[in-house]
Amino acid sequence: MCHYAYGAGRPAHKEAVREHEVKPFHHEAAFLRCRPYGAQGTLDGQEPMAAAARAAQSP
Repeated sequence: MCHYAYGAGRPAHKEAVREHEVKPFHHEAAFLRCRPYGAQGTLDGQEPMAAAARAAQSP
């Protein structure tokens, strides 16, 4: 997600924001940051939320 939103090599997000400014595709729009409270499944064979929780608890 971060790579899509901020990665210089993939400007798709910036292009979508520009297009929305020119011709809104939603009646109302909001760009927010949300903290996930749970997850189900795996990403590349790993459960990402458990790894993130362990990293957050490490000193």
